[in-house]
Amino acid sequence: MSGRTVRMALSMPGSLHKEMKERAARISAGSSVRTSLCDCYEAAVLDLVKRLEAGETIVFASNPHGVARHISLRFLPEIADRIDSYAHHAYRSSFVSTSARHYLEKGQT
Repeated sequence: MSGRTVRMALSMPGSLHKEMKERAARISAGSSVRTSLCDCYEAAVLDLVKRLEAGETIVFASNPHGVARHISLRFLPEIADRIDSYAHHAYRSSFVSTSARHYLEKGQT
């Protein structure tokens, strides 16, 4: 990721964030191009946005108290804008964690 980015402070379940880190590491291990953690989160968000725009109904789960971990992620401005455009459906953290869950369930690389 290069250029200007937007920092978002989020609360994510620690286990989910750890799985996203592991996914980024696995993708990078199988390629000569490094895939960052933020690249994986961006792919997850864009996939969820595409599904929402296609009319799919998505249930946004809230993050349970006590298991959330405060993290900071950097997104390209256009992706941060997409997250905020869906803020009326869910909080930012819920939107990003839901996108990460769907991304991991699909087994995307």
